Amino acid sequence: MSFKSLIIAATLALSAGASANAAVIDFEGLSDGALAPNTYAGVTISGADILTSGISLNEFEFPPKSGTKVAYNSGGAISFDFSGFATAFSLYVTGTENVTLSIFDGATLLGSATTGGPNYVSIGSPNFLLSLSGAHITNATLSAANVGDFVIDDVSFSAGVPEPETWAMMLGGFALTGLVLRRRRDPATFNA
Repeated sequence: MSFKSLIIAATLALSAGASANAAVIDFEGLSDGALAPNTYAGVTISGADILTSGISLNEFEFPPKSGTKVAYNSGGAISFDFSGFATAFSLYVTGTENVTLSIFDGATLLGSATTGGPNYVSIGSPNFLLSLSGAHITNATLSAANVGDFVIDDVSFSAGVPEPETWAMMLGGFALTGLVLRRRRDPATFNA
């Protein structure tokens, strides 16, 4: 392997492992009435069905934040289960009553935020931003007192940095790369 190839491989490994991945889910790729759970890169969403403007969504009272589709709470609470963990989580909510977002590390509550009451067009300002962050968010719930009382759009989360095992593997790879490069410069050092 050439020196240039080793440097490129090391740079790609470092940038892939060290950067936090941000994801936004706008539900535009799903058909009207699609049932949850729906799995996206990094998260599984359960308890939500898809509504589309001009078909099944009352977009005059519950306008989407973007596009033409939203998810609504068809089964009570909407749950979000991250395949790894997240460090930040947000979404836009329009509802007929107070809606609560709660984030967890396993069963431990890390924090919660609410819309403070109804916010559909006739009553308030739609698409209220609920946003929370935590060191290690494994799951989240969005709930209201009744089924079908809110819609969500533009769900976003930031995936956590790599676990210690991933960092150890990356550092081991860099050490091996360094040894190979050192050997190429001074082959006599390793021919004892």
